[in-house]
Order: sequence, then C-alpha cells, then structure tokens
Amino acid sequence: SDELLAYSYSKLYGIPSTGLRFFTVYGPEGRPDMAYFKFADILKRGGTIEVYNYGNCERDFTYIDDIVEGVLRVMMNAPEADKEENGAACEVFNIGSGKPTKLTDFIDTLGEELVRAGVLPADFDFEAHKTPVPMQPGDVEVTCADVSGLEQAIGYRPETDLRDGLRKFCEWYAGYTAGESDSQGAGDTPGPNRKKKIAIAGGGYVGMSLACLLGREHSVVLLDIDSEKVEKIRSGGPLVKDEYIEKYLTEKELDISATTDPGEAYEGADIVLIAVPTDYDEAAGRFDTAAVEEAVKTVREKAPKVPVVIKSTVPVGCTDSLSEKFGSGPVIFSPEFLRENRALYDDLHPGRIIVGTDLSDDASVEKAREFAEMMRDAADEKDIPVLIMERAEAEAIKLFANTYLAMRVAFFNELDTFAEERGLGTERIIEGLGSDPRIGMMYNNPSFGYGGYCLPKDTKQLLSDFGDMPQDLIGAITDSNDTRKGYIAAKVLKAAKEPASARGGEDNVTVGVFRLTMKAGSDNFRQSSVWDVMDILKESGAEIIIYEPLWTETAPGAPGEIENDLGAFKEKSDIIIANRYDTCLDDVRDKVYTRDIFFRD
Repeated sequence: SDELLAYSYSKLYGIPSTGLRFFTVYGPEGRPDMAYFKFADILKRGGTIEVYNYGNCERDFTYIDDIVEGVLRVMMNAPEADKEENGAACEVFNIGSGKPTKLTDFIDTLGEELVRAGVLPADFDFEAHKTPVPMQPGDVEVTCADVSGLEQAIGYRPETDLRDGLRKFCEWYAGYTAGESDSQGAGDTPGPNRKKKIAIAGGGYVGMSLACLLGREHSVVLLDIDSEKVEKIRSGGPLVKDEYIEKYLTEKELDISATTDPGEAYEGADIVLIAVPTDYDEAAGRFDTAAVEEAVKTVREKAPKVPVVIKSTVPVGCTDSLSEKFGSGPVIFSPEFLRENRALYDDLHPGRIIVGTDLSDDASVEKAREFAEMMRDAADEKDIPVLIMERAEAEAIKLFANTYLAMRVAFFNELDTFAEERGLGTERIIEGLGSDPRIGMMYNNPSFGYGGYCLPKDTKQLLSDFGDMPQDLIGAITDSNDTRKGYIAAKVLKAAKEPASARGGEDNVTVGVFRLTMKAGSDNFRQSSVWDVMDILKESGAEIIIYEPLWTETAPGAPGEIENDLGAFKEKSDIIIANRYDTCLDDVRDKVYTRDIFFRD
C-alpha cells in the first residue's frame, strides 16, 4: 500500500519517489523483538528456541551497514523526473543479501559467534536448546531479495558475509549484556533487575511452573504444607507431570529450595507469590479461599511490608477484601493462563501479562509494574503485552477467559451430538467452521464434556459472581456440560447392550473405562468428565472396570474395579469408553466408544 501511494503521488504531483524493501535486517543495537536478538537472549538464559517449519525456513538476512549504505546511495541517485512521460519516475528496489540462509544454519552460526564472544560457554549444547515446531499461519518458507534492479540502477549490492555480520552483533551483545551477572545476590543492586528472593506458596502446577521460570534468574523458596512434596523437590524430582518442568528440573541450573517453614520462606523475601488451591465449595456455592487468606495472613506476620501477588483463582473482589484485611503491604492479583502439562511452556511464552492492583495508589502501581517486568524478563518471549488494571478487573478476566473456553468446548460438543444423531460427519463440519478465521481450528475436539481442575469450578464461580444480575449464557454453559455427559452415558449403554446380549447378559452390561485422566499424557484425575459419566452408568446398573496405570490398586474410593492388565481389561469389557483415544486400543476398535475426532486435546 505504501508503494502504491508513492506511485500515485509521483504521477499526480510530479514527485520523484523511490521505495525500498529491506530483507530481515540484523546487527548491533537492533530491535530486541527481532528473531536474532530474541534467539541470543533465549540462548543466554538457557531457554529453548522454537524453530518454525521444523527448521526448513530460509531467510535473506541483511546486515544493517549494508542497509545504510544502500539507503545513502539511493538518496544520491533519485529517479529522474523526465524518465517517464506521465509524471515523475517511481522506482522500487530490494536491499538484501540475495542469499537465503536456512534458519537452523543461522541459529548455529549465531550460537558459535556467541561462544566466541564469551556470552556462552564453549561446551554449550545447541541442539538441546532447539525445538522444531510447525510453520506459523501466514508465514512463508523462503524470502530472497532480487537485487538486480538495485545493482543496475546504482551499481550497489550488499556484500557483508553472514558470519561477519553476526560476529559484529555478538561482540556488541556481549558488551550490552555484560552487566547482567547471575552472581548478584538479593540486596546487591537496587531495582527490578537484581537477583531477588522469591517465595512461592503452593507446589502444584502453578507454583512449580513459577519456580522453574523464576529460578533461572532469582533465588526461589517454595513453601508447601506437604513434607513429602518438599522432600521430593529437594531431591530434584518433579511434583507434576509436565514435560518442560521435568526437563528444567533435571537439565537447568535453577536456584530453587523448598521448605514447610513459613518463616524460612517469607522472611527476607522481596516478593511472595500465592499459588494455593481454591476448590469450589458446592455447599457454599463459591470458591473456598481459606487457604489463600491463611497464606496472606501468614506472610503479613512474617514480612509485613513485602508485596504479595495472588496467582490462585479467586472470586471477583476477593483481592480487594484481602488487601483491606491485610493491607500493610501491596496485595496484587495476577491471573495465570496455563494449560495442564504445558504450564511452564505457557509461562515461557505468555500471550499477555495481566496485573491487578490499586490504581489509585502510585506505590502499588509501581510494584505491579515491577512484578510484570520480572515476569517478562524471565520469559523466553519478549514482545509480551502487559496490562495493568484494577484487581477486580483482573480477577474477572480469569473467570471469563476460562468460561469462554468452557463455552467453546460445550459448543463443539453440542455440534457433535447433533452430527452423531443425524448421521453427519462431525470432522467435516468442524473443519468447515474452522476454516473461518474468526472461528479457527483450535479448541474444537469433541469430548465427553469439559473437565479438569479449572474450567468446571471457574465457570460455576462466575455464575455465582453474577448473583442476581441478568444472565442466560453462563448458566447455559454448565447445563450444556451436564447434558453432554448424560447423552454420552445413554449412547454407551445403548451400544453396550448388543454385545452383552450376545453373551446372554443384557441386564449386566460391563463398561470398560480407558483412563480416568482428562487429557492424554496427564496424571490429573481431578474433575475429569468421565467420572460423571461413570456415575450415571453405575446408577443405570452397569458394571464398571477401569484401566488406569496411575491408579495402582482397587482401593476405597475407587469408582470401579481397577484392571491394569490391558488384555484382561479388553476381554472383560462389553464396550470401552475413551475420552481420549490411544492406539493401544486399535485391536478392539470395534468395541471402543469415543468422540475424540481429531486425536488431540
């Protein structure tokens, strides 16, 4: 559009114009959100670079000095006004090396020059810090500058060799980052960038992810009331099933300790993060926030002035109430948006950082900004939007975000119910919808209902927060999820009667449940939708047997007989239900009932 505008002006008003296209510029003092700068930052802090298109992209990297030289030469050789009959001349030139480089080769060369500049150790394992990922939507595989027009017009062609250019950048970068020493201790240097003592209350997904994220640059003390958890952390073992958390605990140099003593955790801390559970209390119709309140109270007893950041999900207005009650220091709310099994990855690559504080208090706003900066500095991603707002607004964002996701799950589940009942292809319908960029192809795989720790309780809490306010949609989401589970149970019972009848026991249906976990690869049973489906089936007289390797024996509280011999499990089951399918069921596919259309979460 710029080139078209310039062409129009040259023709309409007789203004000679030259357009320049720059190709992937790099060099010293460049933008920190550019790929080469981000890669250097990620490698320096020991992070992992996402290599798009599995490393098969090629880019025309152009050193900044070549760009400047090209611009200067073009400025001295403006198009002649009489070059064309109608109006002044308009030219467009490419300035690039004209020699595309594979992204993997570029990263390797950058790494070698970072070693040479002393930024990275000589034995740095580059392969361990590269993760191949698919092509980004809208991206292209190759960019290459055709500079023949530039060469013909002004006799210039960029000549800086890629290694020479990266060497100059890395030498500059070494000096630029020389002050970022990991040897600084808490209290050495004032300001948000010094090494801090960070206390984290709670050793679950959120707490462990935060500990790994912040433990690279700061001293983290993780507090938990469970002494077995604490001992496991001390021995370097993960408490949760998360690929990145497990990798960081075993491969990264992290400054993480653990304790059951609040005094050890909180005294001398620069900041305290609260990441304790807030289960939904069905009787009270709201979150049980007693653990959060107790944590804040204990912090104020041990460290009255230290800033407290609540990461636990709470009702709207809860943080304001806690601030009034324990307000000797700032109380901030910052929601997390983490996926199960991908918590640390999401902390390393956040879509946004949201911090709620008291906007009327300058000191509280400053503490909120310092916290946001600390989180952004710790992430591998750098171009992260930061939103500072009132505490209640941040709390509402968390609840509405998860309720929207629950709504999306419920929508595609109802679509699947419709398609199954009408004999239509769910997959084709969803692909047709997802082709609309306003809808997209994410978060659309049908299931037995939304579940897990967050979506069910957060949706109920938002409904509770509405109180007497008018609403229809929020309540309909929870109703839809209950309807879906009832529908699944009915379909399973109907499908199970034929094989049961064939063996002479139509009234004694045996339903095999393949895995109790909500997601593939998870170790979390909490609020999995299959539990409610099992309850309905049992109320209808079905016998339940379960294949769940993470549940080692049939114990009090088990929802049915545990049969972890897979062959025996298959043999005993009239029908097998699987919220998420696994290829180990291929040999009995004809007796498996699943709505896992895309074979992903």
